[in-house]
Amino acid sequence: MDFTTFAVEVTKNMRKEYLPEISPEYSVTRRNWSKTEADLVIGFPYQENREIRIDYNLQTLHEMYGNLPQEAAIKQTCEEIVDQVNREFQEEAKELISKLKNYDTARDEFYLALRSLDSPVNARDCPDVGVRTTDFCFIPYAGNPSEDEPHPYIRINESIINEWGVSTRQLVLHAWQNMIKNYPPVKVRLIDIVNGVQENAQNELQNPQEELWMITNKRRCYGASAILYPGVKEEVGKELGNYYILPSSCHEVILAPELLGLKAGELEEMVRGVNREIVNPKVWLSDTVYHYDKKTSKLEKASEYERRVKQENLSLEHTKKAPKKGPVL
Repeated sequence: MDFTTFAVEVTKNMRKEYLPEISPEYSVTRRNWSKTEADLVIGFPYQENREIRIDYNLQTLHEMYGNLPQEAAIKQTCEEIVDQVNREFQEEAKELISKLKNYDTARDEFYLALRSLDSPVNARDCPDVGVRTTDFCFIPYAGNPSEDEPHPYIRINESIINEWGVSTRQLVLHAWQNMIKNYPPVKVRLIDIVNGVQENAQNELQNPQEELWMITNKRRCYGASAILYPGVKEEVGKELGNYYILPSSCHEVILAPELLGLKAGELEEMVRGVNREIVNPKVWLSDTVYHYDKKTSKLEKASEYERRVKQENLSLEHTKKAPKKGPVL
């Protein structure tokens, strides 16, 4: 069965047959990311125009059951989702709702998703609540996120913040503190990830500047922001020297030490290709490569860094070639 048919039939059966047996209040929608990527979104309403949500990756479920006859594939998929809703989602959603009643109990559940504004999907997705820079926005959520497992969550909007009587700045600050505390940064060699080497099995390298690295967090969920944690860029710079930052996805970034000899243009071409051909649009971060300068502690777009260095070198060369002035008589 092709993916489109699978996604449509699962959504229809969950909406009309399976979920109403649990609760008629549940909502079922499908969020399409591409022709082969979609999420089934189940909503648990708890106040007017508010609901706790949980996303199920339909591509993963299609890989598990798509080879079965159509009726059996739809039945097993829907039953698995319903089973998890009954076992976990209802209780976890109720617990989250209880914590959301006041700010003091909710604040420990906050986290931030880093999104780039140079993606049409992400730019549309970035709400007014959050923190925006020239290139990125941080979207606040409440929940217990996991990259691999469905989890209840809610995006925190302006009405929720007003109800709590706090400022957006205060909420984002608490969310950022949670990220640093509960999602500590992790740096691993890219080749070790490919080869399945455990983090604690990695050995000290004599030449770390000759390797590609990945920065994420301990949960491997919304880990791209870990490179922006206080002191992380600087600590990485001590080991790698100057380095480029490639936006792999919202869950991680790739670091390419400058000594590898790669240039901004070829790196951005590589990132664009991977984003178009491999990365799920749901976790798509950016096409733009960044650069960290160890000497100046400056983070900037890689193209701007190379342009700045070129200009500085030209100015230096011009200064060297300029005739020296003799003594004034």
